[in-house]
Amino acid sequence: MPFTDKNLTCADCGQQFVFSAEDQEFYASRGFSEPKRCRNCRSSGVSSTMSPNAPQRITSGGDGLAIDSEGRVYTCTVIGIQVFSPEGRHLGTIALSRPPQNMAFAGPDKKTLYVVGRGAAYKIQMLAQGFLGRAK
Repeated sequence: MPFTDKNLTCADCGQQFVFSAEDQEFYASRGFSEPKRCRNCRSSGVSSTMSPNAPQRITSGGDGLAIDSEGRVYTCTVIGIQVFSPEGRHLGTIALSRPPQNMAFAGPDKKTLYVVGRGAAYKIQMLAQGFLGRAK
């Protein structure tokens, strides 16, 4: 069956994108369904339907987690501490000299982030405040 280019609408941004004949052949040969998102939205690592508790942009090695008082999620990964909005959007990365393994907000005002990993310990003064409810 010959494939021809066709226009699809991205489920995230609503923009139209071309699903090329070549891409259709590749998808069909592997039993994939057609893409629901455009290349830009797929490469951003953020989905409008993504669970804030399972962000897809984590590079690898996601380990310790912390949540601040605004609902942002902090996760230890091989590239540092990645920070995500409550909606799952990647906000940035706190770079460290060694990959972190775990962390916690602490101190009297919960504005200190303590981080451990690979034989190192870090004490980072934060603008954000840790979650104010019970720790466990």
